[in-house]
Amino acid sequence: MNKYRTQKVQSALQYTRYVLILIVAIASSEYAVMTLFAITEVENYLSQEAQAIADSILLIILSAAPVYFWIVKPIVELSKDYQNKLKSLSEALDGASNAVIIMDATGSISYISKAFTFITGYFTDDLIHKNYFMLQSNKHSEIYFERMWSSLSEKGEWESEKWSNRKNGELFREKQQFKSIHDAGGNVKHYIGVISDITKQRQEDMLIQQSQKMEAVGTLAGGIAHNLNNMLTGIIGNVYLAMKISNEPKNIQYLQKINAIGNDAASIIHQLLSFSHQNNPQKKSISIVPLLKDAAETAQLGIREDIEFITELTNETLTVYCDPVEIQQVIINLINNARDSLTTSRPRKLFVSVKRAACEEYLFDDACHAGNADMACLLVEDTGCGIDESVLKRIFEPFFTTKETGKGTGLGLSMAKGVIESHGGSIHVVSTVGAGTKVEIYLPLTNNLADTSENKQEIVHASRKETILVVDDDDVVRTTISQVLLSLGYDVLTAEHGEEGVCIFLDKVDQVSLLVTDVVMPVMDGFTAVEKMRQTRPDLPVIIITGYDDESTGGDSHGDRLTTIANKPIDIATFSHEVHRLLNLNVLDDCNMAQASLSGIDSNLSGQ
Repeated sequence: MNKYRTQKVQSALQYTRYVLILIVAIASSEYAVMTLFAITEVENYLSQEAQAIADSILLIILSAAPVYFWIVKPIVELSKDYQNKLKSLSEALDGASNAVIIMDATGSISYISKAFTFITGYFTDDLIHKNYFMLQSNKHSEIYFERMWSSLSEKGEWESEKWSNRKNGELFREKQQFKSIHDAGGNVKHYIGVISDITKQRQEDMLIQQSQKMEAVGTLAGGIAHNLNNMLTGIIGNVYLAMKISNEPKNIQYLQKINAIGNDAASIIHQLLSFSHQNNPQKKSISIVPLLKDAAETAQLGIREDIEFITELTNETLTVYCDPVEIQQVIINLINNARDSLTTSRPRKLFVSVKRAACEEYLFDDACHAGNADMACLLVEDTGCGIDESVLKRIFEPFFTTKETGKGTGLGLSMAKGVIESHGGSIHVVSTVGAGTKVEIYLPLTNNLADTSENKQEIVHASRKETILVVDDDDVVRTTISQVLLSLGYDVLTAEHGEEGVCIFLDKVDQVSLLVTDVVMPVMDGFTAVEKMRQTRPDLPVIIITGYDDESTGGDSHGDRLTTIANKPIDIATFSHEVHRLLNLNVLDDCNMAQASLSGIDSNLSGQ
């Protein structure tokens, strides 16, 4: 307020100076004219009217120069200076990225900057002399605006974030800062507001928060998966042991069902580890038709009975090199999306199919980018509400979703696109509002035979009595693996952590033929234990069992032929083969060396 009064006093003094200069100039000019008249005795020759006219003309001529140089010119220059400042200020306001709005004490708009037009779509003619309230959305209650005006009246400022409407009706998030401009009496003259569009910024903040949340969920999922893998190892191992001693066909049938359920649970754990980036895709050549059938049957459990679910699966064998868990996850997610779109539709139909498609039949040019002559075409189609064209352009964006809060993360389709493209395929969505949506997936076919080795693999028993050291901090896992090995005909030693395992190994170094160890354990981890044991026995075979992916364990000692990674829950047949193979490596090496020696002797004899 003091600054305002000082400026007002300075302006008054300036105007007083100009008035005094004007008075002095006129008085001096009048005195000069009167002196000139007296010297020339003009009154003797001119009438009074002529004298008055001459006096006025001479007064103007004599006072013009001082008035121009001392009054008019300074005022003009000052005016130009003010105009330049106003122009610079106007250009600065119009060039600012943030919008500026000026209102009077009643909220009537008197000025908006160009940025305001750019952000809101309103032009000057749309808002001048209109009330600021016309820009408000219905996202805020009257209490919000009461607080705003109360703060401006009492504190002279207000800052907040709020929702506003653009001219086209679109909502946007804005950050607003208002200040009150008062007169000398303390009354509000104007309100000046600075407004910035922070819609994109808040969306990015939400993406970061969502990403951090998903990262935390992924870490949690990884931990849960590790614990569940330990439990499943116990379940599957004990089911195997129970089946070995059971003679009742009915009991065996139940145990087989438990084993199948355990393997299904293991697949879900694999998905959790893939989600948390703690498991690498395990690609192999498989028949895509049974895979799609299993995925459809799984997804159908969550589909209401009033939805007609139709599947059309070719009888042709279509072999695809892929990670079956990831592909199943994609299909189930697409079916669930289709199901959700049928909430208010009539009729309610959901169609799933798979077929072979030749390259020239592709609707999309990039579907054949993998260079394969034939592709597997997977289709998920519904008669639901469809997708608007503006939304269709964004459906593959991470975290973009049209579902209500808590009903979708916006990751499903973006993850599906990433999975399919990582398999050399492509995914395409065609939709019409009110007429449903069709999602087509193209995956390159391979000429390799489908991998069926897991189903045909038989359990291998011990060929000779050998001792295996099992090290694991989980009692269920340690006990189960020990009992499985005993049932296969091996002797077993056990330890609860790496340090205990090293002590037992050093005490019985000549007896232990194979080490089976967990990775993450208290006191001493598995890789450190392996390193210490191999300082004494460099040729010690090792099976490392882990509930995580083999590349996430952090070890670097499993890249040799004497080391195998086995993921939990262990498959008994595969595990028995690896045990047998590793135990027979030294035997094979001895045989090969003996054969090489005999070959050398024969060569020498032949040479002689």
